Amino acid sequence: MSLRRAAPLRADALARGTRLHGIRIERTIARGASAVVYAGVYEASGVAVAVKVLCPPLSGEDLQADNEASRRFLRDAERASRLAHAGIVRLFGGGSERGLTFAIMELQSGTTLARYTQASHLLPEPLALGICARLAAALAYAQRGG
Repeated sequence: MSLRRAAPLRADALARGTRLHGIRIERTIARGASAVVYAGVYEASGVAVAVKVLCPPLSGEDLQADNEASRRFLRDAERASRLAHAGIVRLFGGGSERGLTFAIMELQSGTTLARYTQASHLLPEPLALGICARLAAALAYAQRGG
């Protein structure tokens, strides 16, 4: 009997149906410079979650830097998982599996504020100030460490 290890995955190319840490990946939500966020479902419970997967540096040559980035990412995810605030997405945990480092968080519906930065779609000032106030309160809470 031979034991086969699962092949490593690419952070920027998780296809629909890929399984990671008991989560079935459904779709890509967003791509950034250092991570990709996917929507997924815990297979055991059916709970929808977001999975943020750290992307390795483009060079792929500096293993020590990759390891340090992964340690920082997981440390920050662990700290964030202790926060409980209406303005902060809940983190459920994180880890490393099949060559990927990831954080699992609650999946939020809605849209980004990106379209409202265009001159033709600016929010009314009172609404924009209210959003800024809520963001500032969430950031102050996080800065205090919860």
